[in-house]
Amino acid sequence: MTESKRVHIQSTRGDGWTKSKRATFLTVLGETCNATIAARAVGLSVRGAHALRARDGEFALLWSAALEAGYELLENELLFRALGQPGGANPDEDEIEAVRAPDVPFDPALAIKVLEMRRGPRSASKPKTNTIMSQGEVDAALLQRLDALAAKRT
Repeated sequence: MTESKRVHIQSTRGDGWTKSKRATFLTVLGETCNATIAARAVGLSVRGAHALRARDGEFALLWSAALEAGYELLENELLFRALGQPGGANPDEDEIEAVRAPDVPFDPALAIKVLEMRRGPRSASKPKTNTIMSQGEVDAALLQRLDALAAKRT
């Protein structure tokens, strides 16, 4: 008589989130701040990405860091455009363009709103001291300050 033993075999999760796909997802997320685009880039679902973030603390931290890097890219892009140098913020602009949504022009006003929303109520509670001035207003303000400095010297 042969004694039979039952062996329980636990299958590994086949969700497809390999280390390589995680790294690519996080890179694209950092470049686009868009989890849907990042998930498409690795051929997986955005729902799966959110589930992975919920169950893997390290991945969640890396996700946050990628978004932070993406927001920094957005801020840099705004600064370069304000200085009249569009596209100069990102040395790998061609790579980033490959993952951006096609035919979507850069909208500085929308970018500013996104950054304001990201900063949340903490920036909304502070009184706004910065206003957008025309070049003529800037020149006049600078001349006024220079005149005030000159008056102090005499």
